[in-house]
Amino acid sequence: MTIFTVQRYHSGLEDQWESVLERSINGTFMHSRKFISYHGDRFEDFSLLIYRGGDLVALLPAEKEGKKVFSHRGLTYAGWIVAPGLDEADSEGMIGATLAYLGSHKLETLMIKSVPEFYYTTFSQALSRAFQRQNPEVLKTQKHYTTSLPFRIKDRGKLWGRKKAIAHGLRVGRSDDFKVFWENILIPNLQERHATRPVHKLEEIMLLRERFPENIQLYLVFDREGAVGGSVLFVTPEVAHTQYIASTPAGRNMRALDLLMTTLLEETFSEKKYFSMGISDEPDTGLPNEGLVKWKESLGAKTYGQWFYEFDLNPGPL
Repeated sequence: MTIFTVQRYHSGLEDQWESVLERSINGTFMHSRKFISYHGDRFEDFSLLIYRGGDLVALLPAEKEGKKVFSHRGLTYAGWIVAPGLDEADSEGMIGATLAYLGSHKLETLMIKSVPEFYYTTFSQALSRAFQRQNPEVLKTQKHYTTSLPFRIKDRGKLWGRKKAIAHGLRVGRSDDFKVFWENILIPNLQERHATRPVHKLEEIMLLRERFPENIQLYLVFDREGAVGGSVLFVTPEVAHTQYIASTPAGRNMRALDLLMTTLLEETFSEKKYFSMGISDEPDTGLPNEGLVKWKESLGAKTYGQWFYEFDLNPGPL
């Protein structure tokens, strides 16, 4: 019988953590300790490492509040990050050992924000089946709008917009000027159109960019006077994800984002497998923004589910 053991993360285990993350089937740079640690003291870390015999085979990025454990409110997606080659019995053992460990620490619930399928380098049916066998409660689902690559835009409105942007002399280029994008484009755009602010402060995104220079990329759209639009992308080996995208009023009039998105999809990231544009829910209601949905669908996006689960760690007798 295979024995699974669980250990709580501490800084002396960082190298072990990163070595499993690098070869995992569903982990990205967002699960690196260098990314998780940027949150500082905002979360009480309760990350776990799971061993099969003496071999480290899985990670659980996590934090806790009271008797509740979350994987992870500071990350877009998490859950068990697993090494390749685990079969269904291994997956069940890994999950069962994790839940038993958390229960032994008098914790009551574990909430998981699952990794969307398109981030998997190899999707594991064994892991999925083992997960479902635990019968967690489904708290909610989210739809991620994602385009399979390569893709050529056929939408007439987007093609017309690209021609208009080019006629205005706009051009797209990679940039390191996050300050210009944040202060002149992104923050004004979010305040005007959504009465909100970016999740990341400028100094936070600059710190993350310093730690992950190839994973966090900025592309700007320029006219003759400066930047009029742009996007920050979180880039993994197979996926480019638009973390932020915005334009100025002048950029909207010149269709800057049509030029930007066609360039990113058809040229810059054409060799990736997927181009993710994230969710389209209104933050205050949780309902889909129909205009945003249509915009993403015009760029070839289809929906992929992300499930939010809760495990009861002390279910009591059946």
